[in-house]
Amino acid sequence: MRKKALSALLAAILLLTILTGCNGDPVSAPVGGHVSSQGGSSTLPPDSSVLSQTSATPQIIGEDDGVRIIRFREESDECYIHVLYGAFKVKELDAMIKDEVYRRIDRFQQRRLTAMSETSRNDTYLTMQYEQARYDADTVTLAFESNEMRQGQFIHDSFAFCVNTSTGERKYLKDFVDFDGAKAFLVEQSARAVLKQYPQLEEGYVRDKIDANLKDTSDFIIEPDTLTLLFDADLFGMTQYGVTIRVPVSRVEIDTYLKEKKEAENSQGQTPQDPPAAPPADTPTPPAEGDKVVCLTFDDGPHATNTSVLLDLLGQYQAKATFFVVGNRAEKYGQVLSRAAAEGHAVGNHTYSHANLTKLSAGDKLGQVTSGAQAIENACGVSPKLIRPPYGARAPGETEIAGERVTLWDVDPQDWKYKDPQRVASHILSHVQSGSIVLLHDLYATSVEAAGIVLQELSAQGYRFVTVEELWGL
Repeated sequence: MRKKALSALLAAILLLTILTGCNGDPVSAPVGGHVSSQGGSSTLPPDSSVLSQTSATPQIIGEDDGVRIIRFREESDECYIHVLYGAFKVKELDAMIKDEVYRRIDRFQQRRLTAMSETSRNDTYLTMQYEQARYDADTVTLAFESNEMRQGQFIHDSFAFCVNTSTGERKYLKDFVDFDGAKAFLVEQSARAVLKQYPQLEEGYVRDKIDANLKDTSDFIIEPDTLTLLFDADLFGMTQYGVTIRVPVSRVEIDTYLKEKKEAENSQGQTPQDPPAAPPADTPTPPAEGDKVVCLTFDDGPHATNTSVLLDLLGQYQAKATFFVVGNRAEKYGQVLSRAAAEGHAVGNHTYSHANLTKLSAGDKLGQVTSGAQAIENACGVSPKLIRPPYGARAPGETEIAGERVTLWDVDPQDWKYKDPQRVASHILSHVQSGSIVLLHDLYATSVEAAGIVLQELSAQGYRFVTVEELWGL
């Protein structure tokens, strides 16, 4: 509530100031001699600061949770500047933040003078405001957003400071998470968030941009339960939107990922157990006419714990499912995959590293499929008959890849997005019909919980749960 109240206060101040200007404001500073746009040189010497040419001074206009709210405002016939920033009453921190804020004001002025022409105040402006979030009593993040208009060109910018007010230190991502260990996970979560907001972007382009730009020093907001990464939309070429893309990631999810990664690394070099014999090769009988059947399918696994819990649930209802597994995860969690195969569940291919096959050369595409299939066979003794292309991406009309039948779905509750068991289950129950193929992901505990609800409800309605292979009579 405090953050929302502060944001509302800042927005109100900003709007009021834009509407009213400086006249009559008791706390506004006098505005002094800007370099004029009329006549003379339109640029300053390289080392000259525009700010040194003005008499405008910052004013304290309030305080929130121990952080002073400072305003710098200046206007003339040629431009308008309104900036809000925070001060902690800690000399080193306040100097650091003020220097960065003023550097951006100065940069705006330099840009304006470099490209100077006939403009009005409404054509050329810079506004900047911030929000704050606390991690603990001493650790605070100030997240800034600025909007700049210069001769019809709009520029949006964001940056953040996370500081410890007791030590006077600036904090970085590594101070809160194992950044190097978790980077791949953070890139994946960020790519999904960006593609959700801008589905028109190419997936590979987005991932490459995030991977190249996500660093320990990147802008972020840290709170007790959540790490929020900040990306400007123009990083992805979306300059016309003028927004900051926020990617909230649960600290629990990060810790779980790191734990699984460590377990997998520790298990490397150990002698694997002999996989159980492959399931019987006889062809199941297709469901009889009018038989109520449904296929539950699970992508992206196996998962060290969630898949085991799911197998327990399936056993309770004598239900069979189809697992489309990623090859490099099959290598790590072969034991749980072996259990799934031994208990009569179907195991399908989801490529070796969850690659978008439509973005690969013919050779790389074949390599992803065959490497995934080999990893599955090595892990559980099953040669997959089915393949589910990651993201459902396939060539037009493609029904088979490397001898494996392409398998999509007709019920998608977007469990990766909502992570709400009841919502996911309700979507499935309201859309399923006999012969439906349901898409879920056993990477998420919430999806396993949703599957439990679906198993209970559909079993009560007389449904049987079969594999895709059984449904299609393979």
